[in-house]
Amino acid sequence: MKKTLMASILFLACSISWADSESALGIDYLKVTRNELLAEITLKIEPQLIAYYQQGEYENTTKRDRVFAIRSTATMLGMDKLSEYTVSVLESAAPEVPLEFLKLDKSKYPNLWNFGELERLQREKAESQRLYDALHMKK
Repeated sequence: MKKTLMASILFLACSISWADSESALGIDYLKVTRNELLAEITLKIEPQLIAYYQQGEYENTTKRDRVFAIRSTATMLGMDKLSEYTVSVLESAAPEVPLEFLKLDKSKYPNLWNFGELERLQREKAESQRLYDALHMKK
């Protein structure tokens, strides 16, 4: 009885964590990106990407087109390719993502890692400027 209860609890816990890791669009990000961390990142920002592709110039696009655009973004990340468009989408939809790229292996994903480092340095500079201005009473 105890073993059955434990097995049921374990199964339920695994089911809940698996449900949290599924794409709302049915995209297998691990298959698309071929990297576990990139799959987690893309899955985490998927709601923001969906929202991004439902507004502005993309407001009238079909769900199929949105899925294609999000899958394409994930594919580009998996290939370590950053176009101006991909960067603008990431900066608009999920500005916290570039810092996540610093967790990647720099030798395998140099473009994503450099993008993350650039973002980190820009934020550091902005914070230093804010502190400098506060110290010298500038607004």
